Amino acid sequence: MCTLSGVMNADDVEMLRMAISFTVLSR
Repeated sequence: MCTLSGVMNADDVEMLRMAISFTVLSR
């Protein structure tokens, strides 16, 4: 993961979104 806006795979984006949504739902 070089840059946040740059080179990320679709899987990384999906996992990141799932992690963010999971944290929001836990709160």
